Amino acid sequence: RPAMHEITADDRLSLESAAPQPTVAVLGGQRLTLRVDHSLEGLEGLWHEIAAEGAEASVFQSHSWLSIWSNTAARQSGETPVIVSARSADRRLQLVLPLGIARRFGLNIAGFLGQSHANYGLAFVAPDLTSKLTDTDIVELFRSIARLVPIDAVDLDRQPASWNGVRNPFVTSASKVSANDSCVLPLEQDFGALHARLFSSKTRSTMRRKERRLNELEGFRMGAVQEATERLHLVESFMTAKSRQLREAGITDIFGEPGLRQFYRALARQAGNAPLRIDVIALSAGPEIGAVTVMADDGTRRYLLNTALSSQQMRDLSPGKILLTDDIAHACAAGRASYDFGPGSAAYKAAWSPDRVPLMTTLFAVTPAGLPLVAAMKGRDRLKNIIKRTPALWSAAQKLRRMLRGRNNAE
Repeated sequence: RPAMHEITADDRLSLESAAPQPTVAVLGGQRLTLRVDHSLEGLEGLWHEIAAEGAEASVFQSHSWLSIWSNTAARQSGETPVIVSARSADRRLQLVLPLGIARRFGLNIAGFLGQSHANYGLAFVAPDLTSKLTDTDIVELFRSIARLVPIDAVDLDRQPASWNGVRNPFVTSASKVSANDSCVLPLEQDFGALHARLFSSKTRSTMRRKERRLNELEGFRMGAVQEATERLHLVESFMTAKSRQLREAGITDIFGEPGLRQFYRALARQAGNAPLRIDVIALSAGPEIGAVTVMADDGTRRYLLNTALSSQQMRDLSPGKILLTDDIAHACAAGRASYDFGPGSAAYKAAWSPDRVPLMTTLFAVTPAGLPLVAAMKGRDRLKNIIKRTPALWSAAQKLRRMLRGRNNAE
């Protein structure tokens, strides 16, 4: 994607003061009144109301998650929150669409709020409306939103084609497959049977041997951490380790962004229950931290947000794999239906043979000014897709990235 530039105070004032009055749009054959809010404060009732209508989305669209994002990283990531709600003539809530407006090359681009650091992008749509929305309705929706806030183009990323068996109407016939699939492991209560089916007896024996060696270390601990100060300490350790790993791989260090660090610290302070419970799980021995993983849990699905190996001394004992295996076993015992590894390929994900869920991008211009940028973004997405889905090209790209990073470090 083209770089997002932080929206200036003048830009934000223009966005937040534009057309404060609701507007009417005909969507799915219904006259709907659209309203825009620029803060999630005081809007939690909308989430309860749309849930009562039967609408569902992922944990990344929960009011709690989006509030944390908006209060920490949104503006430093160049986003202005725009919460769109739509009501029918009888005042029933039909839609809650959490958007973030970002500034690119002088234009306003609408995407899902926080989509750059969420596993999924979704909206809450009442089932009756979902079944009626057409591709034309989605375009008309954003044209109607553009009467309330200035929008030049729409970039909705990381969208599953369906969620919990219900069609996602924001995936249109013009949507394209994203570069990364999501990896989701269906769970069952009998973890032992699941583990035996996915891994050879030799692999399981090797991991048991490594776990015994870890257990012999003084002060060995593994699992979720509840104490607030320790959770924050572990998240700081995680971010430091992850930053180092990203730099070594030649990847942009996202934790160099102050807003993202604040976001993860706020997540560490969030315990909570469904729809957003954050777990910080770790494997450690005394002061030595082997691995840290940050998880989200909505009571049905367990989401892996991010993970990092901290200890070089423990690396040969596979602390990350052992911590992950232990957490999946606990998720099975707790009756979770699935373990969501999130988008992207990684060896530790592939080892569990998860289902691969294609993610889709919906990208279109709303104004003539947005047409050249959308054309450029589509070309960039096509190239990225080809590279990431062609093993030889992806391997070469990774080698080049590491080489360039090494050269930059040397200079």
